[in-house]
Amino acid sequence: MTQKKNIDDHYKSRTTHDLVSIIMPAYNGETFIKEAIDSVLCQNYKNIELIIVNDASTDTTATIVKEYLKLDSRVKYFYNRTNKGIAITSNKAIKKSSGRYIHFLDQDDLLMPNCIESLLSLFKQSPDDVKLIYGDIYLYYGKHKKKTINRLAPPIKKPSLFLQFLKNNPIVPCGCMVESEALRSVGMFDTNYKLDHDYNLWHRLIKKYNIRKINKAIAYYRIHEKQNSKDTKTLQIYKNKVLKEYVDGLNLDEFNPSEIDNTVLVLLQKKQKPFELVLKLLRFNQNRSFSDQRKRIIEKVTLLYDN
Repeated sequence: MTQKKNIDDHYKSRTTHDLVSIIMPAYNGETFIKEAIDSVLCQNYKNIELIIVNDASTDTTATIVKEYLKLDSRVKYFYNRTNKGIAITSNKAIKKSSGRYIHFLDQDDLLMPNCIESLLSLFKQSPDDVKLIYGDIYLYYGKHKKKTINRLAPPIKKPSLFLQFLKNNPIVPCGCMVESEALRSVGMFDTNYKLDHDYNLWHRLIKKYNIRKINKAIAYYRIHEKQNSKDTKTLQIYKNKVLKEYVDGLNLDEFNPSEIDNTVLVLLQKKQKPFELVLKLLRFNQNRSFSDQRKRIIEKVTLLYDN
């Protein structure tokens, strides 16, 4: 009876009227930021605040945002006197927020009208150790041009979840909500990352908490020429850094050898070349019990990488 009461108390503590803080770092965002703000203020769920931090923009971003301050008290505006980068700017927005939950939104992306309502509803139905919920997204190329991207659902068992995040980053910030206390407990964004700071954050969160997925599209991730993710060379450098730090923090003894092999093959097929990561996984798995044929394959691939 006591256990049931504790569960009931938990579900009551997560209510459908909790404040949600939507954080938006902004830098020279005059082209798309108005659409992004409008998508927030048009949410079906009304108990929100929009925290915008202007990272020393040199265009009309400040003028556009200040117009919204006159129209809606839920918009809060802050700025950096000098350019600090997206990780520091995002952390500043988080520190200025008051909500129980944090939702991320870049200046060029859009939320669907039911985005916050849908994520909050699933949080209310979830156990207390679930601290992050994400959904599917649309790739958005402009009006009437979009493509649905179905993100992978998280495995139930932690070791499988860890390996899934090695193979692929299933979470897009605009389709993700995190409990504020959990976000702060892992140190927010690592300011050493100029790109892929979100991927690094998800890794730290899943090591400590559980996550869930809502099986529908809830946001638009805009594709355009000026976005940071177009810098593929720099992005790959930071991605490899994320993966190496992530593997260094895992206890590989927990994993099934065949799962590790599968992860290595996926990384190789992507032609990404995180050499240190692949070698560490391969060499760890060399001493595990499986067929002689598999051992020879791994020795061959290891030799290839060594050269």
